[in-house]
Amino acid sequence: MSKVRKGRVLVALAIASSATTVLADGHLLAVGGMLRASNLPVYHKFVDLAGGAGAARIVIFPTASGSLGSSKRFQAELVALGVPASHVTIASIDSKNYTQTMNDPEAVKPITEASAVSVSYTHLRAHD
Repeated sequence: MSKVRKGRVLVALAIASSATTVLADGHLLAVGGMLRASNLPVYHKFVDLAGGAGAARIVIFPTASGSLGSSKRFQAELVALGVPASHVTIASIDSKNYTQTMNDPEAVKPITEASAVSVSYTHLRAHD
């Protein structure tokens, strides 16, 4: 190995060893597709992990589709379980506008105050 390459490796190791490890504190509730309101145990677990119906502050990211329909349904289902409507926010950051909104303080504020975040997932396909 050349002296230059050894030097780069040593610098990279020094930087990596000085990095602070950050561990997340919380829960991850992974749910497969087609979750419906009839699956109350999952909804109750989500609300409980968010702090309970009265304290939960939930942000929904509408990422799986261009439509807000599923996000609005999920919001209504959480409200029906006792989470105050003012505590369930549909994020204004989505897959189409994130480059313009991800640093907008008003768009980010609900996320910083959230006790739970719901992110739907869709498969993305690269186009030629």
